[in-house]
Amino acid sequence: KAGKRSMYMQFYDQLLPCIFLLTTYFVFWVEIETWFRRIKQHAASTFLDEISAFEFSVTLLYSMFFTGLVTYINQRWIKNKLLGAGGVLLMMVSIIVLLLHGLEELNHLSMYHHTHSQTYYGVWDILIRYFLIGAAGILLALGHRSVQLFVSDRSAKIIYSVFTQVAILTILSFEYLNWAGLNQTGNEYKLGLSILWSVYALGLVILGINKKKKHWRLTGICFFIVTVIKLFLYDLSQTSTISKTISFISLGAILLLVSYLYNRYKDAILADDE
Repeated sequence: KAGKRSMYMQFYDQLLPCIFLLTTYFVFWVEIETWFRRIKQHAASTFLDEISAFEFSVTLLYSMFFTGLVTYINQRWIKNKLLGAGGVLLMMVSIIVLLLHGLEELNHLSMYHHTHSQTYYGVWDILIRYFLIGAAGILLALGHRSVQLFVSDRSAKIIYSVFTQVAILTILSFEYLNWAGLNQTGNEYKLGLSILWSVYALGLVILGINKKKKHWRLTGICFFIVTVIKLFLYDLSQTSTISKTISFISLGAILLLVSYLYNRYKDAILADDE
């Protein structure tokens, strides 16, 4: 009887709430899909690509909102560790989808808005971009709080912290490419991406030294390595001599500053690492 009661308690305490959350999520998801299907049936064929990209963005925004709302409710009132850890994983999945495909769709919507005289959603092609980026920022903050509240493993906390830095840099990179690409031609503007990565890496190293967080410093150094690889494998073959010179001088100055900081605060860094 004790075993059966324990099984029933697990069903009512864990499985039943999960079923309720999944059912609630998919009910609204089906409504969104049905709504866009009706729009596609009556829209002109020239708007179908725009509508499909907008549908993906709205669906992703809804998924992020739903996950964030459940996470906030859990943090504020329920305080269930299993739900908290699961919420962190779902938020990371949502942000990964945004980084791997969502930002590309948002850039497509932005380009469509600026290159076509007539669009189906008008200025919403631009606004949906910032709703999603704002939602991603809120999810990252909620995820950080959930990790602090419900996750005790230090390695998991470090992994989430590194994931946050990669996500922020990726979003900043797509935002730069979107607006720089609208006004310039060729590949010259992409050199600014290397400078953006270098500045972000420098900031991460400085924060890592100031806050005594080794994984921030190492993440910043990894960003520097990726930037140098990009410079040699891509920028050297795609840009003019003047652009290459500016890019290398900027990166060199930043690397010299990082080297100076490490030598200036090496005693504190080594003490922290020990």
